[in-house]
Amino acid sequence: MDGGFLHVGTHEGVTRADVLAAHAELKDEIDVEAARRRVDALQNHDTHVAEADVASAKAELQRALVRVTLAG
Repeated sequence: MDGGFLHVGTHEGVTRADVLAAHAELKDEIDVEAARRRVDALQNHDTHVAEADVASAKAELQRALVRVTLAG
C-alpha cells in the first residue's frame, strides 16, 4: 500500500509544496509505455484470484492509470 502526506502553503507570495512519501516520481521519470503495459495486464487479469489479491490489483491499477494520465 502506498500513502503519504502533501502540504501546500504560500508565504510572502512564494508557494511551497512539501511531500512526505515512500515513493514519488516526477512526470519526466515515468516510463509511459511500461505503465500502459501494466494497465493492460491488470485490466485483463484472471478473475479467479483471492479477494485480497483483487484489492491489491485494483490499487496497483489505479497507480498505473495515474502514471499514464500524468505522463500523457
